[in-house]
Amino acid sequence: MTRHLLAGSLVMLLAATVVEAQTPAPAAKRPPKPSLSNNILAPTGMLLGRFDVQHPSDSLFGTVYGSAMIAFGVEFRARVVGRLFVSGALGRLGKQGVLTVTGDPSTLTIYPMEGMALYALVRGRVSPYVGGGGGAYKYTETNTIGTADGMGYGFVVCGGVTARFGRFVVDGGVKYHSAKVTPLEDQANLGGLRFGIGAGIAF
Repeated sequence: MTRHLLAGSLVMLLAATVVEAQTPAPAAKRPPKPSLSNNILAPTGMLLGRFDVQHPSDSLFGTVYGSAMIAFGVEFRARVVGRLFVSGALGRLGKQGVLTVTGDPSTLTIYPMEGMALYALVRGRVSPYVGGGGGAYKYTETNTIGTADGMGYGFVVCGGVTARFGRFVVDGGVKYHSAKVTPLEDQANLGGLRFGIGAGIAF
């Protein structure tokens, strides 16, 4: 009798061991992928193509070239830490005007090169920001009086809003820069208030 009990117990133990060995282990859960919407503006940065309209602050400048200059450019932003970004922008402003004395045409071309620090005020897909920095402005003016070219330097301040839709980015804002130059011994300010919009990708 005892032998039968021992044999039965041994068979049940072996069967339980085999069933346990054949039962598949539960699959390990993978950590969720980080959502792009949880980051500030973009994971590491963004590249924007820009279209701007500048209103000149210099009255003489405005008399010759009017109240608006059209600008095109590109801007690169990279996050430094937290809500702090750095921005580098290149562009081209161009306008044909009329000299006040002779009535002859005059053409002005400006190439702005600007660097700024930007701070996002709010986290999320829609992020308002403020910023400031400096710029260098290469210019060429050609008319019947002659040709003047050179470089001007000044400060830049800005504010705007960036909105993200996945990796597509739309940005709108206002910027003011000052750049005093002295072409042909006449001092002028190439700066002014600039309104712009940009679109690009976040990466």
